[in-house]
Amino acid sequence: MTSKDFLEQEKENIGTIVLYSEGLFWKAYERSAYALVSQVKPFKPTRKVLKNLGGGDIVSVGFLQKDEQKYLGSLRCTERGEKIVRYECEKPVAEEDFTAWKSSLPIAEKPDVRLASPMPQVTDGTAQAAAACAASVCATTQAEATSAKILSLLLGFDLANSTPVECQLFLSNLKKLLKTN
Repeated sequence: MTSKDFLEQEKENIGTIVLYSEGLFWKAYERSAYALVSQVKPFKPTRKVLKNLGGGDIVSVGFLQKDEQKYLGSLRCTERGEKIVRYECEKPVAEEDFTAWKSSLPIAEKPDVRLASPMPQVTDGTAQAAAACAASVCATTQAEATSAKILSLLLGFDLANSTPVECQLFLSNLKKLLKTN
């Protein structure tokens, strides 16, 4: 499913929490995410602006599939499939509450993995030394320049504050950089 599909399905949703299987995680979008955060557990939501939404944004939350019963065991499951699960909300989602909640969330920054990205700031002494070494590499060949850039991107990637999907995207983009150079 695409982000547009999630938005379309959630447009009229006021009474269910819809979870979509994404790897090892269940993810909820838009109103389902709001219901999950406000009625089940205060998960940390992520709000992203996406090009395929014409600059529109989407909110999501996720948790490990193995923790489904821990979080949702008290709710009534109305549908269970391999890639989708639906639970009945404790109370309907009010449109104005959802809209206010969504607009209050900050827009998440995307990790920048382009070759032209600037050298990230690092505070760890070891990481600073490695970054300084990478920055001072005399890039006489494209391969050396790519290696130095990838090292700086790896050192600057904020793993602790990134979602698993963002980490996977980051690694995928690094692989593309390696293959094209």
